[in-house]
Amino acid sequence: MSVGAGGTAMADSHISITDVIEYILHGATRSELDLVAEAVRRRLERECGLASGGRMFDARGAARAMAERIEKQMGIGAESVHKAARRLVTDMVLKENPDISERELKALLDRWVPGKSGAGKMPRDMLVSMIAQFIAYSTGRMSEEEKRAFPPDWHAKYWEAFPAEVRSLIKAFIYGKIDKAGFWNGVEDILSNMK
Repeated sequence: MSVGAGGTAMADSHISITDVIEYILHGATRSELDLVAEAVRRRLERECGLASGGRMFDARGAARAMAERIEKQMGIGAESVHKAARRLVTDMVLKENPDISERELKALLDRWVPGKSGAGKMPRDMLVSMIAQFIAYSTGRMSEEEKRAFPPDWHAKYWEAFPAEVRSLIKAFIYGKIDKAGFWNGVEDILSNMK
């Protein structure tokens, strides 16, 4: 892929996002996966202003945000993404330690790629990512290209999915009643109490 000034992919590139995802899922080395996770974390931090009061998204949060984007762009369901992630981790573990017992492998998978956190309850990292995307859209910091990647009326669906306390915080932030640090601290408090 050719890269133009400012590090953006040129329009004449023949590599599709599907090719990139396939490489990440099937061909990337551990160090390349770490680089992708760091790049996603930095992009989210830059685009959505996720750093506040010294807190930043961790690699797990960045990976989940990437999974969400893949799901939206490729129409893959969350369950398929989860299964693919577990297969990828299984393959990586077995490559490094082919003699691992099934019980040890399952314990690693459950810790590194946990299942859904209860019926109807949205995973915390997914909710944080959705909030960040909604804020970027609402404050005009989301590019036209990013907007086109989302399905129609996604922002209305997100709004309905947010707990009432989060909607109140978003309104206060958008209308300038609280600053960014106060907003993210409030989100952190709400999510901590949702456990």
